[in-house]
Amino acid sequence: LNDHARWLVSGESVLILQAPVASLQLPVALLRESSDIPPSLFVMHPKRERRTKARVTEVKRSPSQILEHSQRHAREQQMDLKPQHSDVLLKRLKQSRQWVRQVCADLTAASRLEQKATPAADWILDNEYILEGTARDVLLNLPRRFYQQLPTLGSDPYQGLPCIYGLAKNLVSHNELRLDRENILAFIEAYQSVRTLTIGELWAMPQMLRIALIESIQSLAVTALADLRERQLADFWANRLIAANRRDSNQLFAILAELAKAEPCPSPYFGVQLLGLLYDEAAALSPVQSWLERTLKTPLHDLNLREQNRQTSEQLSCGNAVTSLRQLALLDWREIFEKLSRVEQMLRHDPAGIYGGMDFATRDRCRRAIEEIARHSAHTEEKVAEQVIRLASQAQHGPATDHLRSHVGSWLIGEARIELARLLACRETVRHRTLEWIYRHHTAVYFLSIGGFTALYLSLIATFFTTGLSPAICLGLLLLLLIPVSQLAIEVVNYLITRMLPPRPLPKMDFEDSGIPDAFRTLVVVPMMLVNTETVRAEVEKLEIRYLANKEANLLFSLFTDYTDASALTAEDDSQLLLTARASLEALNQRHGGERFFLFHRERTWSKSEQKFIGWERKRGKLEELNRLIDGTRPETAAPMVYVGDPDQLADVRFIITLDSDTQLPHATARRMVETLAHPLNQPRFDKLGKIMAGSYTIIQPRVSPTLPSTSVSTFSRLFADAVGIDPYTQAVSD
Repeated sequence: LNDHARWLVSGESVLILQAPVASLQLPVALLRESSDIPPSLFVMHPKRERRTKARVTEVKRSPSQILEHSQRHAREQQMDLKPQHSDVLLKRLKQSRQWVRQVCADLTAASRLEQKATPAADWILDNEYILEGTARDVLLNLPRRFYQQLPTLGSDPYQGLPCIYGLAKNLVSHNELRLDRENILAFIEAYQSVRTLTIGELWAMPQMLRIALIESIQSLAVTALADLRERQLADFWANRLIAANRRDSNQLFAILAELAKAEPCPSPYFGVQLLGLLYDEAAALSPVQSWLERTLKTPLHDLNLREQNRQTSEQLSCGNAVTSLRQLALLDWREIFEKLSRVEQMLRHDPAGIYGGMDFATRDRCRRAIEEIARHSAHTEEKVAEQVIRLASQAQHGPATDHLRSHVGSWLIGEARIELARLLACRETVRHRTLEWIYRHHTAVYFLSIGGFTALYLSLIATFFTTGLSPAICLGLLLLLLIPVSQLAIEVVNYLITRMLPPRPLPKMDFEDSGIPDAFRTLVVVPMMLVNTETVRAEVEKLEIRYLANKEANLLFSLFTDYTDASALTAEDDSQLLLTARASLEALNQRHGGERFFLFHRERTWSKSEQKFIGWERKRGKLEELNRLIDGTRPETAAPMVYVGDPDQLADVRFIITLDSDTQLPHATARRMVETLAHPLNQPRFDKLGKIMAGSYTIIQPRVSPTLPSTSVSTFSRLFADAVGIDPYTQAVSD
């Protein structure tokens, strides 16, 4: 046949195929029954796995019965008090992934050979990419270290596997592989009425559901492949029986006996397919039907009906499983997690009422703190949360002077965590204690590290490069090298700090839905100089772009202008430039409404150091004068500074965001900065002497990324636009 098989047509029999057969077994049979029937070649897929018993049909349960089963399952689970921390489930997932790949490869080969498969096989082939992507995501999002921290079962049928895996298998099977937000919530809530899931188990739940669905699809894929092979076997035996019946009917029973010996326990699918192929051969059909009904102990009608129901059920199961995988990818598990987490529900009772208004990342930090403390103490996560609420309530009603202790975040991610760990007899990890010590002694650690590296480098230089020199020359050389060596030490220490110490994100509030509150009204101010009309109009346009990217009710935008340096108090075009700026900002107020655009301006003053008339203290002076205007300490006799906008709105301004004229304000950046400064743990706290206490913030500076200059964009366009396929003039390119 060379490398391909060919269609061989013999009377009424169309016997195999027209495609590569590298993965197939050749030959299975070669028949030459008589001179008038040409040789017939049969090609079958290899026997990878066979069903040993019929697929058990799940008994359909009502929603109430499913919830009762969830509670019963929770009561029957036995925890393994001394788990082995194996990763057998991850290995099983990898094996399932390989199995599905192989099955899909075989089914694809059968499809190329135009061999008919079951509807379930078509579902699996059409959605192979979903299975592959899901398995990859599970292995990525379920790292081994996290997996081994999950509580495991100590009893069958899932002994040694995570408890939540058994929950996921029950949830998937009893809902007929059809998952959605409602039945997931109901099933887990019913389970938690008996046993509360830990924070880690809730986060692992979507991955366990995906594993359970993949394993169910693997079982269906194995069945589909077995059906494909049994259909080929049915073709093979049907052709032999037809050939024997046509040549010599006396040999029919000999072939039938051979069939009974080769297939002592035929599957119902094999029997249905065989009888279907012999439908027009009455002489062969009757003895074969009798043999199958006697062997399977089922009438032909019931056999056909059972197989039709099975194939329909498997098709629906495949469709449900694939749809469920898609649904899980679309679900926002963060929202589901917070509905199910008992710890989250307890922390929502924060006596200070702050926890519920924080953003998700900050709330997650609090929950991780509870998880860590519970893991290293003899208390459950719920007990830790109860203790935190109790301590916060005592601080609210007690004589404590620090009101922040009434906020649960102060006990979990604030300064009071050390006291909480002591009260719960929690032995923090060495890493956590080391980091806390470094943060408490940050200045000493930083300068001692620089000094240590400097001394190390100088000692190396003195050892290897000053041999034979007099002590005076060595001392002079080391003094000359002190500055460059210390600079090298600073660079090394800075690099090690950024690599070895994890970042500590500041806690934040969440104003995305409610908007910035009135108590945190913020003014965005851009200092600039009135150079010419084009510059003024360009800055007004940039200010409008910043506003469009950060539309908030309590977010005001302004330009703070002054004139260029001059030898006289006034210049010829001063009034015209100021008039242009006023008209442009008034036009913005009319176009967008709300009176949210302001123009601040000040006159020149004489500078002895510069020997010119300039704006006092330039940019720093502008901000100082603006602060005095807002807090009411600016003298009433001073020259007016507000040229556009209502000065009364400035009285309630809490924060100021300062931007350079070439600095952008990306979407929602202003709100995120306000959310950071608005959190109580970041607000300035003062001691009795009026000094800011440690751990409080009054100024923050976000990360600044330089944009590519226009000349570089032009060069980039000329060199790479054709290769990359983008237009750099319409797409921002930033570092």
